Amino acid sequence: MYKLIHIPKTGGTSLRISGIYGEHKIGYDPKFVNLILIRNPLDRTLSHFKEKSNGEFLSWFEPKYYDYQTNYLIKYLNVKNLEQIKDFIIKNKIITIPTDELTSRMKKLGYNIPHVNKATIEFNPSKEIINLIESKNKLDKELYEWVKSK
Repeated sequence: MYKLIHIPKTGGTSLRISGIYGEHKIGYDPKFVNLILIRNPLDRTLSHFKEKSNGEFLSWFEPKYYDYQTNYLIKYLNVKNLEQIKDFIIKNKIITIPTDELTSRMKKLGYNIPHVNKATIEFNPSKEIINLIESKNKLDKELYEWVKSK
């Protein structure tokens, strides 16, 4: 049985609908095979903005959204930094999957995962906004690249 450490806007709803776990917020449990989805930080930030915003990106994008995935895992796993996140994942044999490979990786585990919960607001960010997001998500980018390389 799989348990998801669910970082918002990384694919958790797709897993829940597919029956991977029964609650929307389920966490680390050493008795189960644990799973973390990590999303490209640009895509995750834009998806979060589309779902939660009033339509003005620069007024919405504040420090609590910078390196969101890394900071979420630091707090959730009770560690201090990105290197400790990586060590925790390795030590506890947590399966990490980049969201853009969710369907293919879960298929190898015997699951058919549909893509659901797509944001409906259209937003085409300017190069300035893309650069801002990338500059405030360097740790998330490193985490994402690490997960993709595994």
